[in-house]
Amino acid sequence: MHRFTLTPLPSVALAFIAAQSLAAQTIARHWEGVMVQQGSPLPISLDFTTTTTGLTATWSAPGMRALRIPLQKVTATGRRVHFELVGDQSSTVFDGELKGDSLVGTFSGEEGEGTFQMTRQAGRP
Repeated sequence: MHRFTLTPLPSVALAFIAAQSLAAQTIARHWEGVMVQQGSPLPISLDFTTTTTGLTATWSAPGMRALRIPLQKVTATGRRVHFELVGDQSSTVFDGELKGDSLVGTFSGEEGEGTFQMTRQAGRP
């Protein structure tokens, strides 16, 4: 006779929430780096903040005079990070992974695809 052990659903839900909370705390900071599309780098910065309602973030590209643009659908689970830059005419989806003080990943949208690499800035909230 086989015995199956079921993990109570509340425990699984709490573990998932704890993983999201830890990831949100880990990423909450100012990040600087670059987006690269077709070999062309674009210096950018990201600011992630943990609030009582969840994780929020902004995107800046000073060279484009785009400052503190609010990001949408910001999530951090484990080491995986997702956010979307939604514009009037197009949107760009970012998927990345935390690696120590780095956040690296890919982006794609109507205007193409590429990679991004960010570094956590020490001392800046």
